[in-house]
Amino acid sequence: MLELRKRHQEGCALFTPARPFSKNLECKRCVYVAYGSVDGKKIRESLDTTNREEAHDRLSERWKQARTGTPPPVNAMSAREAVEAYLGELRSSGRTPKTIARYAASCNRLSAFLDGKAITDLKKVTSADMSAFKGTWGNELQSDTSRQKEQQRLKTFFRWCGNQTPPLILSDPTKGLMRISVANGNVRERFTDEEIDRIFASIDSVYPANAKGTNGSVYQTRPFVRAFLLVLRYTALRISDVTNLQRHHLDGDRLFLHTLKTGQPVYTVVPSVVSDALREIDRNGEFYFYPGNPGTFDTWRKKWSDILKPVYRKAKVRYTSHAWRDTLVFKLLRKKVRIELISRLLGHDSIQITWDHYSAWVPELQEELEMAVREHIHSC
Repeated sequence: MLELRKRHQEGCALFTPARPFSKNLECKRCVYVAYGSVDGKKIRESLDTTNREEAHDRLSERWKQARTGTPPPVNAMSAREAVEAYLGELRSSGRTPKTIARYAASCNRLSAFLDGKAITDLKKVTSADMSAFKGTWGNELQSDTSRQKEQQRLKTFFRWCGNQTPPLILSDPTKGLMRISVANGNVRERFTDEEIDRIFASIDSVYPANAKGTNGSVYQTRPFVRAFLLVLRYTALRISDVTNLQRHHLDGDRLFLHTLKTGQPVYTVVPSVVSDALREIDRNGEFYFYPGNPGTFDTWRKKWSDILKPVYRKAKVRYTSHAWRDTLVFKLLRKKVRIELISRLLGHDSIQITWDHYSAWVPELQEELEMAVREHIHSC
């Protein structure tokens, strides 16, 4: 038997998280849902209307379809179906696995959100829905930069949907979203030499030599923590990339960083203190810093962030792991390393991205610029 119910959205006075399908139909803003079962098969489907008469007609039609075994008419594509088609085209268009993974994460978050709102038709997604989705980003996307990239990936996805024949959407719901502002060229997060010394000096007191962590993890011991921090210091890798570091990535004093879109691998040279620290913790596994269990990588990335936090607190520094990246860039800029090489080291898609982040972030560079111009003027 099927009956009318409503799935009240957050913000509705009748919204109850514990009971998503409500018998209270007095709300006029939330859509009706076909709720019940036919021949033992559960049905929970949005009727895509807030009009009760239309809802009754669609419920009756859905009942007939379920009884006769005929599928409901397909006149639209769901968000999940669109995401699958979009990711498939990305794969067939030569995008790198890393790029595909980023778009998959963004689009799957959108699909899960729309499922929670019982929005089954991609054409029904509105700017208000996208604005509500944007309000949930603080849980997983904590920086303005990551939120900005999330919004841009969704804009690209919906633009692709609108360009299909026939189009999958009537209008782009991301057009109503305000641009996320990220300050470029400002003072970046970098450690001073004194802070670096304090960080490494703090490892001994936070993680004694042979003591394991509270969960018995071998990774929460002095050699592993020290090796992890040394890799961060000398490679400009992100914390997720260090967590993914594998034995074959180290070749003498050369350490693999990433692969360019052209397929060309990029290596950096590390001092012996790094290679020696990695060899010291080598447990004959494929990975240096996580067990390699399928499906647990993201968990271990977050664990490593938690493992390092007490070291930073003990050293009384305000920044965290991403500051190592900026610190190395600062030192390279001071040694007048070309921005093209720094961009390659960081794995940026273009030199412009590197310029946007680092061209004016160090006050000392501005002073050097002024001194160079003065010397040039006086020599003319």
